[in-house]
Amino acid sequence: MGTPVPDRKREEQSVGSGEVVTYRLTAKELADVISRYGPPKGGMRMTLEDAKAALPREELIELLANGTTKREIVTRYRISIGMLYQLLSEYGLREQQTETKQEDVQFPDDVDWCKPICPRIDYPSLSITSKQVRLNSVAINAYFGGITWVKIGAYKGKVVIVASNDDGNSFRLNKEKETAGSKIGSQSLAGQIIRKGIQPGRYAVKKNERLGWIEAEKVD
Repeated sequence: MGTPVPDRKREEQSVGSGEVVTYRLTAKELADVISRYGPPKGGMRMTLEDAKAALPREELIELLANGTTKREIVTRYRISIGMLYQLLSEYGLREQQTETKQEDVQFPDDVDWCKPICPRIDYPSLSITSKQVRLNSVAINAYFGGITWVKIGAYKGKVVIVASNDDGNSFRLNKEKETAGSKIGSQSLAGQIIRKGIQPGRYAVKKNERLGWIEAEKVD
């Protein structure tokens, strides 16, 4: 076979590649892809609408009624624990959901049950002591995924947290590998926030939709 002879006229008539056509997957299609193949290696942030398409309310109710644990649900549907809690709130199931199915067993009334010294907190929370300010893993997954710097302050007895950047007036989220929670800043921040009238203790974290920030209110 001989060597092709360049044809300048033919090359000039070439129009190149065809038009690039883009297509955005629907929430249901995206959920099906993630369920089948898993999320991209580089990671992705699933929206609430994506999660609702992947796990409808009726299906979640059935899972909870059958005693499926939260860990099993997030593993099966490839969603974060924070997103699962958002779904529970969106569907009005936070008060109805149970972690495990309790068998109908009658225990004697005089059993003196032991309690964990540090019970597991399964809702987004902020804890403040004289030495540290810390967000638990549920709060990180729900509101602070991919965020490194925040501004934090006090407003009408609540703690206010806003995503920020390293502008000299922000505090770093120091992620903890063991717990997946995050300490905010250093011990000096704890002193500052207490001096602003915020009492040490545990605070429930939620988003203020009207003002667009994350706020934490003390748990009684």
